[in-house]
Amino acid sequence: MTHHHVMPLVPYRLSASVGLVIMILMNIVLFYRLLRSDFLTKKKHKEHHAPVSNGISTSDIVSNGVNKSNGVHMNGTSELKQD
Repeated sequence: MTHHHVMPLVPYRLSASVGLVIMILMNIVLFYRLLRSDFLTKKKHKEHHAPVSNGISTSDIVSNGVNKSNGVHMNGTSELKQD
């Protein structure tokens, strides 16, 4: 049960209207920021990088699955020769 009948009519409607105006203004600002970030900015062409997993990018891996920098296979075994 609401108690809007207890509150005077003018402040009740005024507070509801002010709240609605604030929400509409916030939505306009957020919508503008969305449009600006997605459509209105010039897109810079960046070089596409492969996703990084555990600090190793796919460009660091040779065709046999060995990391160029440390000789470790992706499954954790080492290809380094032990003397």
